[in-house]
Amino acid sequence: MIGDLAEREDELGGKTLLIVGLGQIGGRLAQLAKAFDMRVIGIRRDPRAGAGHADAVHAMSELNALLPQADFDALTCPLTVETEKVIDAEALGRMKPSAYLLNADPQAVAAADQNLAEMAHRLEAALRKPKMVADARGEGRAPPQAAPPAPAPENGVDAAAGEAASKPPR
Repeated sequence: MIGDLAEREDELGGKTLLIVGLGQIGGRLAQLAKAFDMRVIGIRRDPRAGAGHADAVHAMSELNALLPQADFDALTCPLTVETEKVIDAEALGRMKPSAYLLNADPQAVAAADQNLAEMAHRLEAALRKPKMVADARGEGRAPPQAAPPAPAPENGVDAAAGEAASKPPR
């Protein structure tokens, strides 16, 4: 652990988590986020049902206005007609460039008819910055990066092959 706060990459405390779907899973996520001193905004079908551990609760119709506030956006809602493709290219464009999208069911909510590669491409384009995206199963990858160039052989010996990289002419 890095003791000097200035040297740390980032902290969760003080960040904002927007949870779309404040049911059992979203409610538990809100509780955990509060333990990390995060600000939690919840979205649920019926905001009158209560905020639970969230600091505020809103209706689904307010999602687009809330997206720019969040550092983390978590989709924990069930698939319904109202939630199908709730995160589209326009919604991604409203998110902070530094925001992360956490999706409990990538096929159902974010892109029912798109494959993960296309969704990652749209995320990258909307945020103008590659991000790691993981689903509830912990699957996800950072965007691929070019492989570093192979190191030059030392003393004419290719370490991988264990042989001379070039033989002197006779």
